[in-house]
Amino acid sequence: MNSVRWSAALCVLMALTACDRKTEPGAGSASSVASTVPAASSASVRPSPVGLDVGGVKTVQVTTSGQGATSAEAIDEAIRQAILQVNGVAMSSNAARYRMASQVVAGANSLSIESDGFAQAMVQQSEGVLTSFRVLSLSEPSSGASDAAAGKKQFTATIEASVAKFEAPAQAGKLKIVIGPIRTASGSYQVGDRTLSAEQVRETIRQDLMAALGNSGRFIVLDRDVDDALQSEMDLIADGHAPTAELAKRGQAMTADVVWVGTINQFAYTPHTRHLETSDRPLVSYSGGWSLSHKLVNVATRQVLLSDTLQGQLPATAPTTLSRGVNGAQLASEMRQTLASSALRSLLLRTFPITIASRDGHNVILSQGGQSVAAGARYQAVVLGPEVKDPQTGQSLGRVENACCEVVIDKVLPTMSQAHLENIQIKLDGLQPGDIQLRELSTRSASAASPTPASAPRDETPRKAKSSASVKTSRAQATAPGADPVRRYENDW
Repeated sequence: MNSVRWSAALCVLMALTACDRKTEPGAGSASSVASTVPAASSASVRPSPVGLDVGGVKTVQVTTSGQGATSAEAIDEAIRQAILQVNGVAMSSNAARYRMASQVVAGANSLSIESDGFAQAMVQQSEGVLTSFRVLSLSEPSSGASDAAAGKKQFTATIEASVAKFEAPAQAGKLKIVIGPIRTASGSYQVGDRTLSAEQVRETIRQDLMAALGNSGRFIVLDRDVDDALQSEMDLIADGHAPTAELAKRGQAMTADVVWVGTINQFAYTPHTRHLETSDRPLVSYSGGWSLSHKLVNVATRQVLLSDTLQGQLPATAPTTLSRGVNGAQLASEMRQTLASSALRSLLLRTFPITIASRDGHNVILSQGGQSVAAGARYQAVVLGPEVKDPQTGQSLGRVENACCEVVIDKVLPTMSQAHLENIQIKLDGLQPGDIQLRELSTRSASAASPTPASAPRDETPRKAKSSASVKTSRAQATAPGADPVRRYENDW
């Protein structure tokens, strides 16, 4: 009985072993398929780029033909046509850099030109312009065939090549600007208890303005201060320390459309001291502000597109014998920020006027945000009419502007702003996005028309309204820089 049981168990075990052996090939095949499909999928589908768009190098495969007096010249012409087709740049066929076939083999016969070794040599000779290359056909001229113009026999070559192409970032179409050196009228500036060098002031303002322009989303800001570091990276590519396709990055440097230049006329908040006759105690008061003259120049034509002077006056303090001084570091920082914001607004009003992008009743969305506008600011708004041209010169004089309303900024976002309309003078029905543009800040104080924020202390409210009204600019009214530290010391007095 036991022998029968053992025999049955042995048969079952052998059957299971056979089943395992039969399923092994199938399992291996399934494993192979599972490892192959993702690889094929990853090779054919590239993930979309995430983060900053800085452009990149890609390859484009093209088939072109060319003619020449020799087989090498015919191939050179075909290569030139391939590069022209991909990159859209006309290149002289006589330029040494693009006479690749002539340099690789002079007077070679068709057999050597059509070989794999010749194709590899062409890719190396191209210095990254070509990532793959092969000759599809090469026809020699017949005894009667000749170029009618030159009277020479012509070879015809057809090639297939992969050409490296640098794809510029999507924002490359924006206005490109360079912030030039800022001139100063003085070697140093006194701000409260600090004496600042002119170099420190102008460089900080320049960096603040570059950051403000870049964050506005309207400009491509080109920085010329890092040229040495950028050239070092390009040298790594040129010296062969990077993939050859990276060579397509050469010759892609952007040049500016406009250059901004400025001069600081005033940047100070200075103490004024006189002594009392009775006690010989000093009476100290402070006054000052900032002033900036700036221009925007067209690089191609040297035409001055914008010329303006901006200025802001800080509230002066009354003479006192209890002066504790002014925090010059904090005040200078606020003055620089206000100066940069005012310059940015002046540039944007000239190059990219703020428009109403959408409207829901009296609530509107503006086309700009960031530092180009300020919460609580009040703007005049106009409706654009037909274009008017000068009858003598034919030059456009601009579009007719009709008064519309006032726009009060409620909330500022990085790329847009939320606002509401007041003092509406026309019917808004039927107006399209972009028909209403903002102009200079209204002379009417926004703080007087809008409720005081709940977060503002009661004893600070009248001082803020006073300091805001005391600052004057030629194009836009700006909040007084350094008002908080000045008011703090006024309290002590």
